[in-house]
Formats: sequence, structure tokens, C-alpha cells
Amino acid sequence: MQPPSRNFLITLVAVDFLFVIFGVVGNIVVIVYNTCLNANKNPTSYFVLNLAVSDLLVCGIYFPTYMVESIRVLLGTADGSNLVCQISFTVTSVSLALSVVNIMVLTIDRYISITLPLRYPSIVTTKRVYIALVIIWSAGLINGSLVFVSTQSTGVPLICDVDMTVALVGAVICFYIPLTATVVFNIKIMRIAKAQRRKIAIQQAMPSETSNSTTGSSRRNLARQFKLFKTFAVVFGCFIFCVTPFPVIAMIDVVVCGGGCIPIEVISSAAILAGANSVLNAFIYGVRHEEYRRAFRTLLSRPCSAF
Repeated sequence: MQPPSRNFLITLVAVDFLFVIFGVVGNIVVIVYNTCLNANKNPTSYFVLNLAVSDLLVCGIYFPTYMVESIRVLLGTADGSNLVCQISFTVTSVSLALSVVNIMVLTIDRYISITLPLRYPSIVTTKRVYIALVIIWSAGLINGSLVFVSTQSTGVPLICDVDMTVALVGAVICFYIPLTATVVFNIKIMRIAKAQRRKIAIQQAMPSETSNSTTGSSRRNLARQFKLFKTFAVVFGCFIFCVTPFPVIAMIDVVVCGGGCIPIEVISSAAILAGANSVLNAFIYGVRHEEYRRAFRTLLSRPCSAF
């Protein structure tokens, strides 16, 4: 397999550079908001913070590594380093695992808060949140460790080889299973949303003053819950669009034809698209929530006074 063309590499470097700038800044804003500026921390904010940290890992390590290696290829100084392969593949695997498991946990969190609002504080406790965070990072790091020791350079810059068994096991456990669970819980939440809307419509038809008061309270609570759910649904949609092509293409390349049948430009584009999800997540919160928009404005206009 031949390395990518010069024009493709130049485009890749430019895209990587933009993703580094916007991704690092955007995710730092989300992290700072949830650690320093958010006075009403809850279990969801910890999961959002965790997602931002994993996304910062991609924007701060994966993109720069890929960008530097692409520049070295353009300059003719790249030697197909095994370490570069290990770093890029490991960070990609860890970030994908962390992202999909984080999104699954966020979806389950919303499901519990919507279906069991009164019991939510006793179910989603601080202790259980910390346990969930440890499990999320353990899954990502174990998957990353296996990928690191099983990844080898092919000797051609930007083209690496990973053990097929490790790739399959990692994809099933850290991607396809959590992805399936996320889809199932999203479908359940949408069904609950339709049922709740029908219930509120029936309550609105009742003339009772108490009923109207209860309906208004229920509607406000439901609106808050579903605003959060819609945000996570957008995050999930972007994740599906950005991330799914890479493991599917990689699995086809490894399993179907034993590597080398898919052009490196296609694989590299899918990898960059997967990383783009880590850039988009931070700005999704900024677009959909006023508190994040305020944090963006404050930190970008007056970074020192924000603290």
C-alpha cells in the first residue's frame, strides 16, 4: 500500500490543525465550566465532564501526532515509526471506547431521571457515579493497552497494522455492545416521551385548578428533562455519523481482505471524521445551553477574570 498523495496530506494537516485549536479550546471551556463555574453540580455534569476530558485527549494528542507525522511525510523525513502507530491507534481506541461508553452512561442516566424522577437521587448517588467513571476509564485503558502492544508499523508512513483478534474483541466489547445499549435506551426514552405528552394533554383537558397546577409543574419538569435528553440525542447522532464509519471500514479491511484492500485515503478520512466527534461535542453544549454559551463568552473574552 502506498502512502497518501501530497495534496491529501496537505489537506489533512490543515484539518488537523483546525481540529486541534477548536477541539482543545472547546473542551477546556466545558471542563472549566463544570469544575469551576458550575454551582449546581449533579451526576450528569460529572459524566459530561468525563466526556470532555476524553475528547480533550483526542484533540490534544491524537490530532497533533497525526499532524506531525503527516508533515514529516511531506518533508520526506518520516520513517514509518512503530511508536507513532502505537500512539495514534491507542489514543483512537481509548477515545472511541470512552466516548461510546460515556454516551451510553449519559443515556441511561437520562432514562432513570425520566422514568424514576423521585428515586433518581437515591439511585444515581455520588458513590455510584465515581464507580461508573472508574469502570469507564478502566474499559478504555484496558482496550488501549491491548491495542498498544498489538500494533505494529508496516514500514510505510501512516500505515499501521493491528492484531485482528484484538481489533475484533475491542470493537465488540467497547463499541458495538455499548452502542446497541445506547440505541435501545434512546428508543425507550422516545416512547416514554410520547406517553408523557399524551398524559399531559389529557390533564390539560381537565378543568380542575389543582390539575392545572400539577400539569404545569409536570410540564416544566418534563421540559427540563427532555431538553437534556435532546442534547444527548444530538451528541449521540453526531457520534453515530462521525465514529461509525471508522470501525466498520477498519473491520472490513482487517476481516474481509486481511488488510490493504481499502485505500489509505479512505481509512485516514474515516479516522479524522471519528476524531471530529471530539471537537463537535463541546460546541453542541454551547449551542443548546445558555450556561455553556455564557462560559464560552466569559472564558474567551476575559480568560483571566473568569476565575
